[in-house]
Amino acid sequence: MINLIAAIDIHRGIANNEGIPWKLPQDRHYFKEQIKGSTVIMGKHVYDELEHPFEGCNNFVLTHQVDNLREGFSAIHNFSSFIQEHSNETIWVLGGAQLYEQTLPFADQLYITQLDTDFSCSKFFPIFSNNFILLSETPKQKDNNISFSFQIWRKK
Repeated sequence: MINLIAAIDIHRGIANNEGIPWKLPQDRHYFKEQIKGSTVIMGKHVYDELEHPFEGCNNFVLTHQVDNLREGFSAIHNFSSFIQEHSNETIWVLGGAQLYEQTLPFADQLYITQLDTDFSCSKFFPIFSNNFILLSETPKQKDNNISFSFQIWRKK
């Protein structure tokens, strides 16, 4: 199963040139609980923002470069080959925007933290509502004065 997980603003924004423009401890906790003990794939920009790999996860970085990644990370160069080799695992795609765009057609479910604000982002999650149906949504919550809900979408 392939899951994409992201927090998005009202325009599907996920980041700007400085990174994620919001701080939501509740979302961070939710994110870590969802991916715990799983195989995770991230793009090079997400990798660059991390200080260390996600604990208890198999951390993979999709990159076209031959990089010397830090300890705890492994490079992959072809997503399609990777998912064939790991077809019996739950794989979580963590972003960024290019990786979401590339992997959305393979996704079974989307775990979206829907923020009720416009953060003037320059990087976006791809359009998904035509190919996915909303399975569940939590009541609105508030953290750091930002209203949001957790949603799970499944491929039609």
